[in-house]
Amino acid sequence: VPSQASPASMQLYHGPVSASQTTSLPVLPPDGTVPAYRGAVGLVNSFVLIPKDGEGNEVKYDPFNPVNFNVFVQNITGSVVLVEPYVRDNLDGTYSPYFSMDKVGTYNIWVWLCDGVCNTVNEEPIGDGNQIEFTLIPGANDFSQFTASGPGVSEAVAVGEASSFRIVPRDAYGNNRFDEGNLVSELQAGISITVRTGSAVRYNSSDVSFFVSFVDGTGSTPGYYQV
Repeated sequence: VPSQASPASMQLYHGPVSASQTTSLPVLPPDGTVPAYRGAVGLVNSFVLIPKDGEGNEVKYDPFNPVNFNVFVQNITGSVVLVEPYVRDNLDGTYSPYFSMDKVGTYNIWVWLCDGVCNTVNEEPIGDGNQIEFTLIPGANDFSQFTASGPGVSEAVAVGEASSFRIVPRDAYGNNRFDEGNLVSELQAGISITVRTGSAVRYNSSDVSFFVSFVDGTGSTPGYYQV
């Protein structure tokens, strides 16, 4: 005979955090509208960790039982760590690793779930155990880091003949940049060539390498020109 209390309601909670079920998600990078494991040098970059139990249920936020993670970012040759990797509790059940480097390239990032205080004994890699590949692109243009080379800069050129030199755009950390389409006008507005009376200046710019051509209008004023 059914009890008067049936059917009874039952509330089920998630189980303990499982490293193999815990997942990561990329965030919106600085250069696009599609979330990706991608960031820029010099910035503090991050992604999201979502703790889950053995059945794949998301573990809800519990201020008395925070989840501990350890993060390791594999350095590429010559790169400098600007911000050591650390993990922030987002107070919503998710966690975000943060780090910053100064060189472009693809970094391997390992994330371990820790049982209590993190150490090499009680750490277990999340997900399938493979590293996360995180790509860093150059930072913003830094005109103080731009370089110039070629005829007219490293050697003398003839009066009355078109001459040019190559400008390589770079970020604040010396990483070469590629033009997104607006740097040509910036260079044309920002480059000043001091010429002698009767001389004319003309520009011939392309997307990646920026060439500034200058010719002498009279053909009779050799000398040094300041750029």
